[in-house]
Amino acid sequence: AARSVVFLLLAAGLFVGGLEARERLNRALVPDFSAGAGPAAELEAWLNPPDYTGLPPVKLDAGKTEPLRVAQGSSLMARVFGGRDVPSMSIDGVTTPFKIIDERNYELNRVVEAGARLVVSSGERTLADWPLQIIVDQPPTIDADQEPTVTPRQALRLSYKAADDYGLARVWAEIRLPKIKKRSANVPANDGAKAPSLPAPKAEVLSLDLPISPPGAKEAREAGFFDLTPHRWAGRLVMLNFLARDDKSQVGK
Repeated sequence: AARSVVFLLLAAGLFVGGLEARERLNRALVPDFSAGAGPAAELEAWLNPPDYTGLPPVKLDAGKTEPLRVAQGSSLMARVFGGRDVPSMSIDGVTTPFKIIDERNYELNRVVEAGARLVVSSGERTLADWPLQIIVDQPPTIDADQEPTVTPRQALRLSYKAADDYGLARVWAEIRLPKIKKRSANVPANDGAKAPSLPAPKAEVLSLDLPISPPGAKEAREAGFFDLTPHRWAGRLVMLNFLARDDKSQVGK
């Protein structure tokens, strides 16, 4: 008789529970203790490209899996809220743990120079998994636009065309005397031996800055005018090189 009362109460409970009876019964028999672990870990991440690129910061979407384009040298700032374990960031298997801010907050700043895959994890849970596409900063390119010419007032006109992926920091020309061939005193003049070449001293370089308009332009095609008639090299045969530098101090020649 006592056992029948138990089944009667169970039937009454199922009737009162209605559509939620199964779920309520399941919660009673298999309780969920995860609430005591606190909220699940959540990731927020920002990518800050180097200042010289002029690119804006980008907030990353942890749910996306397409390749993440990253300018080389970018700073990645990530924060994790919640979770029971200290999160970590792994780039190609090299793992760095987050810094503990407090019991539920973690932070990490890391410069990304290379890598093919970036993963952020909290315990056994993967918070983000991004393939990486590193954008390498290329050195600038430069060439003469026209042959050097002389104006009616005897000024030297030098014109160039240059380009850089993020912007030109400086463009200039260098003029130096050519290498001098000097015969050794111990070698007769008619023995057919090749005379050794001696480079001009390093100090013997004339540097001429060329304009960039606008400053920091990615492409420039400009000309500069220089009065070199008082210079002691005036009228001599010289070597001329055009050079361009970007904000990463890479030089194209």
